[in-house]
Amino acid sequence: MKLSQLKEGEMVKVVSLNGGCNFIVRVKNMGITEKSVIKVLKNDGRGPLIVENNGTKIILGRMMAEKIGVESNV
Repeated sequence: MKLSQLKEGEMVKVVSLNGGCNFIVRVKNMGITEKSVIKVLKNDGRGPLIVENNGTKIILGRMMAEKIGVESNV
């Protein structure tokens, strides 16, 4: 499942970062790594997503969220 497919309020664990080196470095610098637990705060189906990771709010573009694989077994 992709992060961009989730509804507001869902909590998931990141299982994969599917992109090039620049994408992976950028996302990891935001604090999102494999095994991170993320809560979706805003996803209205268009525009950026707002997620929370370890108490920090992060804004992700939709294309970035498409490249983050998650699973709902938290």
